[in-house]
Amino acid sequence: MTKMKTWLSALLVAQLALAIGFYWNTQQELQKSLPKPLVDISWKKVDRFVVGDGNQQVALSYAKDSWLLSDLGMLPTVDGNAEQLLEKLQALQTSWPVASTQASHARFDVTEDKLQRFVAFYHGDELLGKLIVGSSPGLKKLHVRMDGQDNVYSVDLELVDMITASQAWLDNSLLKLDELVSIQGADYRLQKQGEDWVLQGQNNVQGLELDSGKVGDMLYALKDLRVRKLVTDMPDLAGSGYAQLSVETDQSEKPLIYQFYMTKENCYVTRNDYDAMFTIDWGDYEKIAAMDAAKLTVQPAANQESSQEDNSNEQS
Repeated sequence: MTKMKTWLSALLVAQLALAIGFYWNTQQELQKSLPKPLVDISWKKVDRFVVGDGNQQVALSYAKDSWLLSDLGMLPTVDGNAEQLLEKLQALQTSWPVASTQASHARFDVTEDKLQRFVAFYHGDELLGKLIVGSSPGLKKLHVRMDGQDNVYSVDLELVDMITASQAWLDNSLLKLDELVSIQGADYRLQKQGEDWVLQGQNNVQGLELDSGKVGDMLYALKDLRVRKLVTDMPDLAGSGYAQLSVETDQSEKPLIYQFYMTKENCYVTRNDYDAMFTIDWGDYEKIAAMDAAKLTVQPAANQESSQEDNSNEQS
């Protein structure tokens, strides 16, 4: 009887140990399967990231409280675009993997040689992590894995979120100005006095009335000048139209120097605070660069009659 009790007690202990072990293993597996950050890096340290597709890539660096195109002279990017991408990637969570072997990576386009996108995160030159993005299993879904790991996951993400063209990141309003106070052209100087603008220049324009319409068009076009794209291949500017403006705003410590060019194909602009050339609309070129003292003023009646007679003679 005593032996039977001993045997039953030992069996009970073994069963308890087995139950505890099973519970512990189950909890461990559950913990492993619980969602956790997919891109598990120190996000506070990220000050540069690179987005690529195997053919082209774009690099962005954080400086001066904003994200800049570090491979393009630190030109500004569209406000909020970089933050939105990083927030989406930071929010990605792991789930049950669709594959967990290295042999499966090619099938989901998540290898170094076969991928749709990659996003590499840096602190200075230190690589913090790299997300490899592959095929799509469905609408707004993509297969991804972290470099150095075998698990492949299906996450809510789109390729359009990860732009690899530098031009698409460029802030086209980077030449936008604060309040203008003066504009210096080849033969005139427009100076703001109170709420009005006055023309200063050579003797032939002293006392002439400003053409408020043309001056207004010029100020509006210059203040809100938008670039079309960054020029990557320098054009042939021999014989092109040319104008230079020196512009001051209420925020500028020194004048901003604009140089405008016009060819048969495009209109271009540079500004001394950016080491780059941009294309602009022909209409903006006409309103800004094509202006001179004569065009900015209301011509005396005698000059207008003479001009009309000249036009009449040319037509006849």
